[in-house]
Amino acid sequence: MYTERHWAALRRALLQHYGPDAPMPDAVVFDYWGGPGWRGAEVTEMYGGRTEEVTGRFRDRDRFADIAAALDSLTRWSEPGYGEHIRVVLAS
Repeated sequence: MYTERHWAALRRALLQHYGPDAPMPDAVVFDYWGGPGWRGAEVTEMYGGRTEEVTGRFRDRDRFADIAAALDSLTRWSEPGYGEHIRVVLAS
């Protein structure tokens, strides 16, 4: 559905976001329930058996420029379907 380039851009943006100063989740999950493409998806961080919702998601283009650009690129490539789910693994 999406190219390797799209996945790599999103994963790279997420890895840069968490970087050395923030706890690195094992994965980040995006659940689409309608709204402005993938940037409007509900976002959950996964830490082992614990999950945390990302407040505000990644909608703020100024604060999350690389993540927003990667999500918008996915949306332009293929509109998400209601209930569609993306899981980006960040753990090595």
